[in-house]
Amino acid sequence: MVMDKINGFTNLGKGLLERFQGSGRTDYKTDEQRLKINTTGSDRGSVRGDTAEISPKAHRLIALRHAIDSGHKALEELPEVRQDRMDQVRARLSKGYYNSVEVRTLVIERLEEVARKMEDL
Repeated sequence: MVMDKINGFTNLGKGLLERFQGSGRTDYKTDEQRLKINTTGSDRGSVRGDTAEISPKAHRLIALRHAIDSGHKALEELPEVRQDRMDQVRARLSKGYYNSVEVRTLVIERLEEVARKMEDL
């Protein structure tokens, strides 16, 4: 069995997780039974093959990695510059919109909200 950079997380992606979940069995009594699958994909309790256990924490890390990858893909699909928003900002700047007391008050309120959320972390 070849594994590149297990500690470096290079090949711990969707394919690896699917390979270890490939038995299709769903009637496990415990999470430990579900996660203990030998490399042949069989879950018959055979002691002949190598076994690998993927911890719940590792499952969460893989799920987070998929979420991050999905987010990166979505960001890449967005246009680099939203021309409609840029035109709106330029028009507001020329009219002095951002110098108004109302806008300044709104910015202060939003910054205070962000600061409160950061304190909660």
